[in-house]
Amino acid sequence: MQLQGDQQRTQAAVQELLRAIDGTDRGVNTSAEQRQQIFRAIDALETLPAGKDGAARRDNSTSVSATWKLLWTTEKVLLRKHEDPPQQ
Repeated sequence: MQLQGDQQRTQAAVQELLRAIDGTDRGVNTSAEQRQQIFRAIDALETLPAGKDGAARRDNSTSVSATWKLLWTTEKVLLRKHEDPPQQ
């Protein structure tokens, strides 16, 4: 039953991260307090055990190959895409 407990903790940690990033406009409008909460949620996810197949959490396998939707970032280049275009 340890596996089921790990899955529940993982789901709870993911939900906490999603709550933390909610309303931040993908990172554009993130306060210092929100940023701390987000990084705590990320840290909590990183401490959880590997998946049920025992695969490493950070690998380059094709199991994570997909089309992804960016929900939050600190990357300034990506955040600038949300800025209004310069006025002529």
